[in-house]
Amino acid sequence: MNNRSHAVSRCALLVLLGSLVGCFSSSGVPVGKVTGVVTVGGEPMSDATVTFYPEVGRPSIGMTDESGHYDLLFTESVKGAIVGIHRVNISYGGPPQPGEVDRHARAKRVLPPTNVEWPEPVQVESSSNTIDFDL
Repeated sequence: MNNRSHAVSRCALLVLLGSLVGCFSSSGVPVGKVTGVVTVGGEPMSDATVTFYPEVGRPSIGMTDESGHYDLLFTESVKGAIVGIHRVNISYGGPPQPGEVDRHARAKRVLPPTNVEWPEPVQVESSSNTIDFDL
């Protein structure tokens, strides 16, 4: 192998290794970025907690914003979830709406279920994942 082809091979290896860095957490666990939208009957659900539970390892969690969008966090500094199959739980317990002074006013609102176990497991890939839920 001449010097030029050896240099090209090393360069290709560095590019490959560099592309894999984003797929692992600092502890070496493979994670994939996970985002999505939670809706109820097509309407965005804000202030919901979305939790992905892998078959093995730590869960990932995210909160929906006013448009129902969530981003999962594996750790405080690592976005995503462990690559593989997950059970999903979506729970609601957000802050009171404007004008609601006490729990009784809040209880009178019509809310979706406060704790939903998604009926089917979801697959997280090592790349970016968009996983939406309509409750």
